[in-house]
This record gives sequence, C-alpha cells and structure tokens, in this order.
Amino acid sequence: MKNTKPRSSRPVGLAALTAASLMVGGTASAQTVPLNTTVDSSSFIFEATVTGSFAQISQGNGALGSVGSNTGDADGLFDVNTFGDDEPSSFGSIDIFPRETAFEVGGIFHAPITGTGTETVAIESIDLGGFFTPDPARTDTVNFSAPTVISDISDYGLGLWFFNGAGGITFDDLDADDTVTFTDGELTSIDLELASVFSIDVFGTSANFDTTLTIVGNQFSYQSDAVSSPDFVIDITGTVDAVVPEPASISLLILGGVAILSRRR
Repeated sequence: MKNTKPRSSRPVGLAALTAASLMVGGTASAQTVPLNTTVDSSSFIFEATVTGSFAQISQGNGALGSVGSNTGDADGLFDVNTFGDDEPSSFGSIDIFPRETAFEVGGIFHAPITGTGTETVAIESIDLGGFFTPDPARTDTVNFSAPTVISDISDYGLGLWFFNGAGGITFDDLDADDTVTFTDGELTSIDLELASVFSIDVFGTSANFDTTLTIVGNQFSYQSDAVSSPDFVIDITGTVDAVVPEPASISLLILGGVAILSRRR
C-alpha cells in the first residue's frame, strides 16, 4: 500500500436532479442531463497489498442491493491470485456494486442551449451522489447496521472490505474544458474529466490513490493510476445512456478516444 500525503480535493458542486427542461418555442432554458450508465460486467476493483482481494461485477449472481438490508450479491471478495479465473477463490461475501451494471452515477447541470444546430456549452455543476455517497454505516463496528444509502460503488461494502476503516472517494472541481455538446437539442457528446482520490485508512495507516472519472462522447470510465499503484487498480467502463453520438462521432471515438483521455496531462 502506497502511503501518500492527503491531496487537496473537495467534492464537486451538487445540482439537484430534475426532469430535463423542455424547449418551448425555441426559448433557451437550462437543463439537467442524467448520467445513467450501462457498465461493463467485467468492471472491477483490485487491491493486492492490504486485503489481497478483488471485486468484480460479473462475479455476482445479479441480485440487487437495497437500503436497510445486507442482501445482494457477492461480487467481492475474491483472491487476487485467482483474478481472471472462471471461478476465483473467495474470502467472503460482500456486495461492492449494489446496482450491478445499471449505474445511476448522477447528473450534470449545463448552460442554456437554443436547441438549434451544434452547440457546445459548459457543465456548470455535477451531482455524483449516485456513483458514490458516504454511508454512516461504513464504520459502524458496534451495531453492524445494514447500508443506509445505495450508490454504484457501495461505501458500506468498502467499509467491510477495508476492515471498517475510514475512507471514501472525493472529486476535484470542474473546469472550463468540461462541456456537453448538443445537435438540434439532442445530446450527442459529453467531454468531462474529473481527477479524484480514493482513500483508505486501515489500522491507522492512510493511503490515497489517484483516480479519474472521464466521459468522452458517450464512453464512461473510472480508472486508477495503475502505473504508480500497481497493487491497487480500478477499471470501470461503460456507456452513458442519454448520449446519442452522431454517426461520424462514433468512428472518431473508436480511433481517438485514448488520445482524448490524456488531453490535460
């Protein structure tokens, strides 16, 4: 486990999710865009130093988690030495991905559009509460209460995984490069990159791992910096349901997606 100094990182601004505003008579109006994402079942979190285990969506039986219940599927904890096996060895039953592949993620609030032609506007705020929400039950070692919230990555599940240690995920702020593009009022692309920190505190030892949440076009990605922390790897990918790429954009995504991911590096 790599010990690092805590990085300055604060939660991004939150915007309450409402139904998308309708265009009336061509009048510009601000909108929220839902970030519901269909995630690849091969998505996983891998931790080899402290727990020697991994969690992977495809390893569960598909049962959904719920507030107030410890039921759900067992998509963790599996022996890292059996990662990639059809039937990996298990250390225990923990539900890390309560919604399975149907991530809610949250939503974005963007500047007004007219609904005519191609328009690229700034993302003004973002709500990632569906992706990760701190759960007071994470460190409840006295009552062993059930989850009090459900998010795509379960904070309650992470608490069980990391021996009830504190921790969580924090995101940096948006910047001017974070935008959405519409074609005649239809969402055709998102360009978003948020640096983040995945932190754990196990038996008094703290570690912070650099991670990045990215959406390029309609492709969602949450990745760790596996180069600097090879024993801690997050690889979660999927497709944002609300984005309808233009035909030409699909080819560009396939050919240039990797290059775009490094646009600020």
